[in-house]
Amino acid sequence: MVELYKQELATLKVKAETKYIFNKKTEPCFAALHKDIQNCKELSIVQRLVRYPFLTDGVVVTAETMPVLYGYVDALCKEHNVATPVVFISSRKSIFNAFAAKLFASTGGIFICQKLILETSDRELEAVIAHEIGHIKHDHVNKHLLLNMSTWIASCLMADHAFKKTGSKAVFLAQFFTAMYLPSLLINKRFEKQADEFACKEVGNASGLIEFFEHLEAKEVNAEQEHQEACQYTHKVLGENNAKLNIVHLISFNVDLYMIKINHSLTRNLTNFYKWIYHNTFIGAHPSPQARIAAAKKYLSTEVV
Repeated sequence: MVELYKQELATLKVKAETKYIFNKKTEPCFAALHKDIQNCKELSIVQRLVRYPFLTDGVVVTAETMPVLYGYVDALCKEHNVATPVVFISSRKSIFNAFAAKLFASTGGIFICQKLILETSDRELEAVIAHEIGHIKHDHVNKHLLLNMSTWIASCLMADHAFKKTGSKAVFLAQFFTAMYLPSLLINKRFEKQADEFACKEVGNASGLIEFFEHLEAKEVNAEQEHQEACQYTHKVLGENNAKLNIVHLISFNVDLYMIKINHSLTRNLTNFYKWIYHNTFIGAHPSPQARIAAAKKYLSTEVV
């Protein structure tokens, strides 16, 4: 199935009406103009306003331009009583991800990055799409907006009361920001788990979700291996060229190599620390890939039983 998605994407990139959008050699102004023309053909003014964040890099796909991809989204939505959202793909390869949003009473939109189509299996891609439809089905964006509005009003009242009682600006600010942001932070991971559960339980694609998160982990491992191999190879090249380099260049290049290693090590450790905080506390919006894999496997084990 995923080969069909890739073929559709490849066909879309060479069609007369869309080739200028995807061609890297196209001047950015012409690429943007052609993208806007294609999107405006499919979207009303209201839809363009509501979907504005997706339009900066997204191209609307339809049953005519990508029938298999659109057909999967449409069939899945109809099966689960969800209005079919507008489907976008990125005009550039961009990142390895997908997004979804449903604002107010709109049908919502799903944004799928090209990289996801090009680098995932059929089950992975369909599981990610199911996860995003889960966000739309459970109306997570509107719930966030309602919660944020409610907490903003509550935080203003609570902070004002605290200021009148203590006269302290520090207490006022602490009360305000705690009441303003804490509730939203506390529910982020719950929403992600709910979308995962939709993909696993209602759609029945827990295996695809597991494959996708294992894929994410493998990409990180591969990136680290590539860095280590590059360091080892560079060290070997320096050793082989000792006699051909003067002492100043030799010292300079070795210092450069070790600085690269130190910088990478510091960056990796800081990134890992940030990821741990993000995934294991209320600050981050998403559970860790390991936790999501474990949850999907737990669901599969109960299904087998």
